[in-house]
This record gives sequence, structure tokens and C-alpha cells, in this order.
Amino acid sequence: MNGKMIKMNTFEDVLFALMCICVYIFNFATGRILFLSGYMLTNLLFAAFIGWSLIKSFRYHLMVWNKIYTLAILFVFFGLLSSIGAYSVSDTLAKVRTMFLVVLLSLCIYKYIVDENRLDYVLNIYVWAGTICAIYLLLNTNIGYDVRIGSVIGDINLVGISLAIANTIALYLLFTDGKKYHLLQIAVLGIVILFTGSRTAFAIFAVSIIFVIYATAYIKKWKLRYIVLATTLIIVAGAALWHLIMTVPALYNSLGIRVVSFLQIQRGQRSVINEQSTQTRHLLANQALEWFEEKPILGNGIGSFPMYNARVLDGKYEFSHCNYTEILSGEGIIGFLLYYGMFVYALYVGAFSKVKNKYNILLIALVIEYIVGDIGLVVYYEKVTWITIAIMAGLITKIKHDNYPEYTVQ
Repeated sequence: MNGKMIKMNTFEDVLFALMCICVYIFNFATGRILFLSGYMLTNLLFAAFIGWSLIKSFRYHLMVWNKIYTLAILFVFFGLLSSIGAYSVSDTLAKVRTMFLVVLLSLCIYKYIVDENRLDYVLNIYVWAGTICAIYLLLNTNIGYDVRIGSVIGDINLVGISLAIANTIALYLLFTDGKKYHLLQIAVLGIVILFTGSRTAFAIFAVSIIFVIYATAYIKKWKLRYIVLATTLIIVAGAALWHLIMTVPALYNSLGIRVVSFLQIQRGQRSVINEQSTQTRHLLANQALEWFEEKPILGNGIGSFPMYNARVLDGKYEFSHCNYTEILSGEGIIGFLLYYGMFVYALYVGAFSKVKNKYNILLIALVIEYIVGDIGLVVYYEKVTWITIAIMAGLITKIKHDNYPEYTVQ
């Protein structure tokens, strides 16, 4: 590789790292950074990465593809079709524009992963971006008696879920490269995930750790005594963590009491904190599902539900708080099948490839996290979602190459 190409790749590495960090920390920030709002700086880096990738593609004729992006492009296309007769055409077109840009970003990241063989680098940067975000939150939040971490940079639940994904990748890296600093990353990320008070993030955090450990045991064919030891440690650590959540005042008031409240509501009891968010989320999701039934094929226009809710239902411009019902109500069954077809395809490759290795573990773990996380959050247009999808596409390519050496992405 000549010196010019090395410099170009170094520039792309730095650009990707800065973009990831800004997506995590400053994507929703209105404060000024280097004479720009955090949101504007993030979008400039976003645009710069896309522009650089496209220039390289045209100059060096580097074109790659993955079936995930066939489904993604069709998802955007049917989103555009849903604007015909959409409840709020302006909201639908705005959302389609956002979707087009994040899909393009994801494709450029995938191209970067494949062209430069940078999957491990991207995974490490993703984790470091999440860790830096967690440290930023710790430094900028006064953890007190009743404080949930995360609101200083955006939606608390989105922050928690994004950090949970970074934590899963950190655990995967710990098992694959064995570098001890991943333990520090996991500790920092874990602490902040708990203090976000996000029940969904906590569920993802717990489930993904258990899955990665047992999947690793299966792939690496651990001896029975090591599996028993791992099971014992999981039980002990889980019990200790639950004890801390329920007895440490700061943890109890950010997460523990919310878990207790959720369980009480599910049992038909009165919430200990008179919580309304769980009921509100259920109501909004059900209303979106009922709205979907009016136009089940193409939907009522992607991104239109908040306006429908504001004008017809409770007067608030608010999403349905469920990715499944949001897509169903907006893009109908076709859009739903296209979007979740990406995750079904990834799960199929991860679970049913003949040769299974470390990449299968991470791919399946990421799919599980989104299947669970999407129950309580609308994320189909978020940058962090499509960065993760690019990673999933990169993992699929690795698995395909391991199973079929002649496999090509050209």
C-alpha cells in the first residue's frame, strides 16, 4: 500500500472515530462546540464521512453490497410511497429524507468495513465512543437521591439502549482478544446503564451478557466444569447486582423502584410511584396498532403518527414508543416486513451458517438486542441504529467468507 493510500485511510479512521463519538454524545446537543451546535457538528461529520466514502468509491471503483441494503433501500422506497395519501405528508417526507441519509451513512460504513478490513477497528471505536459517552454523563450529572443519567444528551432510554449495545460488543471483544481494558469499559458502561433507569436497557444488558457467555461456551466447546463455573458466577453476580439495585438508594431510585413499579402494573396493582409512563406507552402502541388497521398495506405515512396523535388523540406530538407499531402504522405490513426482514436475515445467517465462530455470537446478540429494545423505543431512523446495522452487515460478510471462500460483495 502506498503512502498516499495510507494517509487517506488514516484520515478515514479519524473521521469515523470522531463521528461515532459525536453521534453518541452530541447528536441532540444544542450547546455550542467550536462555534457550532453539537447537532450541527455531528451532521457535518456525518456528511463528511459520506462524501469521503463516495469520492473514494468513484475514484477507485470500489463498490460493495449486502442483501441487508436491498431491504433497507426498499424500506425507504416504500416509505416514500406511503406519502401518497399520508396523514401528514410533510412529516412523512421529512422522515423519508432522514431515512435515506442514515441508510446511505450505513452503506458507507459497511463499505469502509469491507474495503479496508476494518471490522475490528469499527467495533473498538463503537465501544470507546460509548465509554467516552458514559464518562461524559458521569462528569456532567449530579448523581443524587433521585436522578436518572442521560437526559443531558438526549432521550434517556435511547442512551441506555445504545450503551447496552456498546457493552455487548465490549464483552465480545473481551472474549475474543482478551485485552483487560475491556473490563474497565464494561464496568463504566454497566454503571451508567443502571443509572439511566431504563428498564429496557437493563433487560438488554442482562440478556446479552448471559447469551454471549453461553454462546461463547458453545462455540469454543468449553468443558463442563467451566460451564458450571460460569453459571455459578452468573447467578452470584446477578443476585449481588439485584441486591445493590434494591438497597443502594441512588440505584433504587433510578432503576429499582421503576422495576418494582413495572411488576406491580403487570400484576394489576397500583404503582408504588403512581407511574403513568408504562400505561401511556401501552396506550400509544395500541392506538398506533388500531390506526395501522385502517391502512394495513402501505400505512398512513411513515412518521405521521405523532401528528395524528396530536390532532386526533391526546393533543401531544408524540411517537408510539414502540418501533413495531410505529412502522406498522406508518408504512404498513410491507414496510414492517422489509425493515425487520434485515434482522431476520441477519439472524438466519448467524444461526444457520455451517461454520460458526465468534462473528456468529455477536451478530445474533445484536439482533436479539434490537428485537427486545424495539418494544419500548422508536429507533428506525436513528444514526446509532444504522451504524449498528452496518456492523451487522460486516459480520454477515465475515461469516459468509468463512463458509463460502468464493463469496463476493462486489
